[in-house]
Amino acid sequence: MIKSFFNTFFPKRRIISDPVSDSQNPLISVLGFVPCDPQYYYLAFLHKSALVKDNKGQKLDNERLEFLGDALLQAVISDVLYHHFPSQDEGFMTMMRSKLVKRENLDELAEKIGLPLLVQGHKSNNNRHVYGNALEALIGAIYLDKGYGACKQFVESRILARYVNLARLAKTEENFKSKLIEWGQKQHKTIRFELIAEEPQADNLIKFHSKVYVDDIELGLGVGFAKRKAEQNASKQALRKLNIV
Repeated sequence: MIKSFFNTFFPKRRIISDPVSDSQNPLISVLGFVPCDPQYYYLAFLHKSALVKDNKGQKLDNERLEFLGDALLQAVISDVLYHHFPSQDEGFMTMMRSKLVKRENLDELAEKIGLPLLVQGHKSNNNRHVYGNALEALIGAIYLDKGYGACKQFVESRILARYVNLARLAKTEENFKSKLIEWGQKQHKTIRFELIAEEPQADNLIKFHSKVYVDDIELGLGVGFAKRKAEQNASKQALRKLNIV
C-alpha cells in the first residue's frame, strides 16, 4: 500500500520538478505546491479500514492528523472571518464558522477539490464523512510539512476563493425546523411544536416562546419575535441535543 502510493504520486527517480508532470499529479493538483515530506500526505489519506501497519506493527491511519487539522481549520477560519468582517460581533463570526466547518459542508468541499481520488482503503459511498475527515487530516499534514502560513494559504486560495461565497453565506439562514422534520421522517419520529407563550414587548412587538417535542419528549425551547423564529430556535436546540448540528 505505501509503495503503491509513493510510486503513483511521487516517482522515485524524479529529482527535478517537471511542471507538466506536476500539473497532472492528482495530489499536487489539489495542494497547489510540491510537498517537502510526502509521508504526511500519505497518512492524511489513509483511512483506518486500509489496515496498514508500520515496520513496528503499529497501526497507521489519518485520525491523529484529523484531530490536528480540525483545530487548525477552526483557527484559520476564525482568522479569515475576523479580517473579512471587521464590523461583525463574536456571535456572527461564531455562526459563520459553524456553517463553514459543519460536517456536511466539509464533505462537500472535500469532494469538490478531488479528495475521493486520494483516500486509501475506503471505497464505500455510504459515508461521505470519510472525505471531510480526510480534508481535516490534509490540513494537519500541510501544517506539519509547511507550517501555519501554508495552511491558511491553502484554505483561502484552494477552498474558500473557489467554492465559498462568504457574503452569500452570511445571508443564508439555516432552516433548523426543516432539518429536524426531515430527520424525524427518516427516523420515524413524530415532531410536534407547541406555542407556550406570547409576551407583549415595547413598540407593539410580541416575543413568542415555543417548544418542540420528539415523540412527546420535550427536546427544545425557542424564543423569537416571530412564531417561525421561535420554532427555528427550538429546533436548533433539539438538533444539538440529538448531536445533529
